Amino acid sequence: MRLNVLSRYYRKCFDADQCKQIIDIAENQNDFLEAGTGETTPDGLKVVYDYNKRNCKTTFLLPSDDVKWIYERVQAIILDCNKQAEWNWHISQIEPIQISKYDVGDHYDWHVDGESDHSGKNEDGLVRKISCTINLSDPYEEYNDGDLEFAFPCYPGEYSLENQIIRDPRCRSRGIGIVFPSFRPHRVTPITKGTRYSLVAWALGNPFT
Repeated sequence: MRLNVLSRYYRKCFDADQCKQIIDIAENQNDFLEAGTGETTPDGLKVVYDYNKRNCKTTFLLPSDDVKWIYERVQAIILDCNKQAEWNWHISQIEPIQISKYDVGDHYDWHVDGESDHSGKNEDGLVRKISCTINLSDPYEEYNDGDLEFAFPCYPGEYSLENQIIRDPRCRSRGIGIVFPSFRPHRVTPITKGTRYSLVAWALGNPFT
C-alpha cells in the first residue's frame, strides 16, 4: 500500500482550558498505571512490560456523558482526515481514549499501533487503522523534549534506525493533533524536564485484505 498523504495536522483540537480539563479528568480518576506493549507470544497476545521500550503511565477515558464532548471532537477529526487524505478506509468505531503521562526519563521507543491486517484483529474481528494523538501540555512551560517522531518510509517491514527520522515541531504545540495510519512507525523521545500529557485514540475497522 502506498499513500499520497501520510498524516494530517489539526490545529487547536482543544484550547488550553480544554486541555487542562482533560488532564484533570484523567488525574481525578486516580488510576494511571505503568504502560505495557502488546506482544504476540506462543500463548497468544499478551501485555509485556519492557521499560527499555516503553516507560510511561496511561489511563483510559471510558465513554460517558462527562467525556462525550472529547469523543465527538476526536471522532470528527479522524473521520475528516480519512476523507481529506482520500484514504476512505472502513471505520466502525473508536477505541476507548487513552491519556498518556510522561515524566522525566519516560519514553516510548519505535513501534506501530497496529499492522492493520488480519494478524492484529481483536475479538470483534476489527483492527486499528487510524491513529490520532493530541498534545495536552505546554512545551514552553510544562516539559522539555518528549518529541513525537516518525520513521520514513512508513510501511511495515521497511523502516529501521538508518532510515530518515521525521521530527515536526508542530507536534509540540498544545492542543494540536496529528492523524496518521496506525501502521506508521513512530516514537516518543525521553522527557528531560517536567511532565507531558497526550491524548491517544485509535479508529477500528475491517482488516486490509
